[in-house]
Amino acid sequence: MLGFRTKPDRVFLAIVDASIQFLFDHVDFVKDASGGFPNWWAEEFPQLATFSSPEFAWGTLAKLLEANKSGTLYQLTDYHWYLLYVAPQLFTNLQNDGLREEPSGLREIEPYMIGSIDFDYIFDCFFWDVDFDAGEVLVNLSQEQRRELGVSEAAWDFAARLKPHPDELALKVWNRDQRWEEDAEEYPEGEIISIHP
Repeated sequence: MLGFRTKPDRVFLAIVDASIQFLFDHVDFVKDASGGFPNWWAEEFPQLATFSSPEFAWGTLAKLLEANKSGTLYQLTDYHWYLLYVAPQLFTNLQNDGLREEPSGLREIEPYMIGSIDFDYIFDCFFWDVDFDAGEVLVNLSQEQRRELGVSEAAWDFAARLKPHPDELALKVWNRDQRWEEDAEEYPEGEIISIHP
């Protein structure tokens, strides 16, 4: 599974999986169709297109999908965090828009029936590495300032819109926090963010 700021419950993991799958499918469609529309990638994903081709994004999303279903905990880079920011943001907009036509106020995100999703809550609760959102602020920092603030080279590279080095896209096993290995039957915990049938 992917290493988030807070231990995720099964409902959140289902949302993450559906979100990555949605973005993966969308990128796949744009990738296959963009031969006849060369500017479509940049129009559809202007920020992502500054440092990634559709094929590159598609391959990275495939790895994230596989890792999210794994029993191994993985540490993510700034490039991964950005994709994990884009995917649920797009997916929750789609989910919440679709609820307007659902009399029950619920839509299926397997295996759950889920109502409106609060993306801001998800972001505040589960995301911790948001250096990708700092943009020009990071780019304008000196090396010493970046070191003092603990800004990684990958975060600076991302802010500068540099294409990632393959090492910056490697999913690394995260062994630092054993609490992630607790029994999944304890989930969900904390604030309820969805409804189980």
